[in-house]
Amino acid sequence: MLTLYTLWKVRKAGYGLLELADERIRHHLISRITRPELLTAPAVRSLALGIQTTTGCPVITDAMIVAAIRSAAIELEGRYTGAVLLRKLKVLNAALKEIDDTVPPLLSIASTDRVMAYEMSMRTVIYLITIIQLTVLFISYRSPEFVSYSLLIVSSLAASAIYVWMIFSNVRASKYWRSLYRKMRHEDDKVPGSLERRPLRPALDFFLFQAHSNNHHYVNVYWASVWEAPYFFIGLKSFLRRHEVFNYYKERRLLKRLHGITKHAVAPVSIYIPVDKSNLEEYISLLRELWIITGSETYKEKMETAKSRLAAKAAPTAN
Repeated sequence: MLTLYTLWKVRKAGYGLLELADERIRHHLISRITRPELLTAPAVRSLALGIQTTTGCPVITDAMIVAAIRSAAIELEGRYTGAVLLRKLKVLNAALKEIDDTVPPLLSIASTDRVMAYEMSMRTVIYLITIIQLTVLFISYRSPEFVSYSLLIVSSLAASAIYVWMIFSNVRASKYWRSLYRKMRHEDDKVPGSLERRPLRPALDFFLFQAHSNNHHYVNVYWASVWEAPYFFIGLKSFLRRHEVFNYYKERRLLKRLHGITKHAVAPVSIYIPVDKSNLEEYISLLRELWIITGSETYKEKMETAKSRLAAKAAPTAN
């Protein structure tokens, strides 16, 4: 349980750091909007790599870059209108299509979300150790002649050592990402421990090292082939969804909140739009976030319909 708790802390710290990196990408995208030559796929990927290097965040994947472009488009819609908005959106749309067309086939979840890959790969190790321990205990109970007492002791000590190593690794990773988060937020002048200035140690920071590795061939082909296999059999639908969406957990939370708004609807949920203004505003906000991270046109269309209804409610009624 302690291992899973520290793993949750790592996930929270990792996504927090990536959210700040996303803000910087969005800011730079908008500042480059008048120079289309700086919004080509190579230029935007170079921008993301530069932010990744300077902030020390996990690898910024194409899925995250695409989400940042959609987020920048939403921000521009709040700033501009008419022909000016259309001209700026065309530039972003060209960048979006170019990156989408040049994205390589997804080889693993690590190619979409490195924080997710960190968590799932460690969970694979936890599950494997648990299965081995239970197997040894079962054999020792049913056929004690095949398993000696010394073997039970050795297997227990080995499992305990691996758990301690993973807990220690999670604590280091959580501290590493949280210290970078505070540094980016300028909450303190000096970051205690300055762990972010130390090189990562492959033995102590094995999972963190993979989250930061730019050796995409190794991460997607060799590392992923080891830890992804069990998930293919456990839950195929959620496993495939993790390949498609950056920050799968955020999408799940947003869908849960969206369901909370629509669960009392009389009309079918697929066509339901809230009537109450506060619910309508939250509904639009949730659809906006879902469109940013998924790119689904269904969310976009529902959001536009809901915005039209909100504008109609805000308009003064004629006497």
